[in-house]
Amino acid sequence: MKVHHDLYHVTRINENEFDSPFEGGEGDVSVPDWTVPSTKGQPPGSQGCRPPLLKGILINGRFRLEYQCILLLFLLAISLDLNLSAQQRPLQTQDPAIITPGNLLLEFGFDFQQDAHFPQSGLTGDLTSIGVIGVNIGLGKIVEFQLQGTVQDFLSINSKEPAPIEPELNANGTSTHDFGDLVFSTKILIIPEKGHLFSLGFRPSVQLPNASSAKGLGMNSTQFYGTFTLGRHVGKLNVFGNLGLGILSNPINAGSQNDVLIYGLAGIYPLTSKVNLASEVFGRWSTRDSPPLGTESRSQVRIGLQIHALGFRWDIGGLAGLAKNSPTSGVTIGITKEFHAFKL
Repeated sequence: MKVHHDLYHVTRINENEFDSPFEGGEGDVSVPDWTVPSTKGQPPGSQGCRPPLLKGILINGRFRLEYQCILLLFLLAISLDLNLSAQQRPLQTQDPAIITPGNLLLEFGFDFQQDAHFPQSGLTGDLTSIGVIGVNIGLGKIVEFQLQGTVQDFLSINSKEPAPIEPELNANGTSTHDFGDLVFSTKILIIPEKGHLFSLGFRPSVQLPNASSAKGLGMNSTQFYGTFTLGRHVGKLNVFGNLGLGILSNPINAGSQNDVLIYGLAGIYPLTSKVNLASEVFGRWSTRDSPPLGTESRSQVRIGLQIHALGFRWDIGGLAGLAKNSPTSGVTIGITKEFHAFKL
């Protein structure tokens, strides 16, 4: 089997195969040094290169395991000189294409959103997300495992309204911060793109309640999502969309929920051999006139660039809110690296 990488999709070719393309509290912080093993045996171009020392974060006397794993994987990725294939960042809509089996794709980014709303705590402000992490693992020809999360969210509070949850703020009452929720997903390719046929997949996800409602940013409830993914290449344009159901637990009244429609439509088009244009409309729609706080309709439009340089794919994008409780505007910046990690 050989792998062909181009600007906007990955195609695996074989005679009989198809074408398809941190919960935790606050505490003292210490920074023990971590050394990285020798690069002996790594691909040519990485000999003698040693990634920088990994800083650890010790919270409540314990080194957070998720920080160790995620940051170590990312540092190992950037020490390898391997090709990068295209994926979604800076978009949120999922492409049905699966990364090559045995490959590991790592994403790291920063988001800034103005007028972010948290109705369950009554907070509105500018949200800065530092360390927006994505880990994608190709487990087979039709299966990909995904892990997404945020190392830390910081909210600079512009206004506060009465709400059922009274958040714990800083001494001045002007800001709050917390870990982001972790999202585990499995992307399954059901029908590959072939000829005039669309590719079709399914992506079940579970969102864990890592962010605390006591900080005003979390829901303290587990959310479930199931979305179908659809995609097709029209010339150089890669068009894909999502449609599914989200089951959002009520953060105020236990035992109740709000079922919402999940949707997304996106496209990626190569402007040059190194630059892609990416755009989307993505969100959720609640059919209730008065949905539980924190489960309201939200939607946004994004447009940005993917730039292939120095062995990485860099991305930058802008966003604008389309629904009442969506951020009014914002920017996202990130970097992506894919490499072969193991044999199946």
